[in-house]
Amino acid sequence: MPALAGLGILGVIIGLGTQSLIKDFIAGFFIIFEHHFDVGDIVEINGFKGEVIDIGLKSTKIKNWKQDIMIFANGTIENTMNYTMSPSMGIIDFGIAYKEDIQKTIELVKEDLPRYKELFPQIIEDPICLGVIALADSSVNLRVIVKTLTEQHYPVERAIRQGIKELLDKNGIEIPFPQVTVHQGE
Repeated sequence: MPALAGLGILGVIIGLGTQSLIKDFIAGFFIIFEHHFDVGDIVEINGFKGEVIDIGLKSTKIKNWKQDIMIFANGTIENTMNYTMSPSMGIIDFGIAYKEDIQKTIELVKEDLPRYKELFPQIIEDPICLGVIALADSSVNLRVIVKTLTEQHYPVERAIRQGIKELLDKNGIEIPFPQVTVHQGE
């Protein structure tokens, strides 16, 4: 009788242990056969973004840009963003002082943007200046967008930001910074 009770408890323990293993295997099966992501894809899983370096039936390994490797049990993967399935969109926001001519600034930026497509082969479409996106506390904020190959927008964004800064400086357009003006009463 005690041996049968012990086997029953052991069976429950094994059953509970294999439940998560079976969940991992089933999730891994669907990840692999439905191509949610493949080795080499850039994904974000449960808040961790990186390149998929290994997919197994039980677990998936992701390596981020700092070379940290995170191992996920496939059964715990709930929310996944696959950045490799479509082109990337670079977003460059910048501000100009309220006193500046907005239309002149937009025209200068629009004239300058086509050169970046020649400099960066990863750009798919010409960059676009969308115009004013916000009237902030100390600046009028404008936005430029650029479509690039998957995950290739980072160097393009940096170059366009630098180019816009140089363009604004060259044309005497002020880029504001937070300032405080103090007035003394009489």
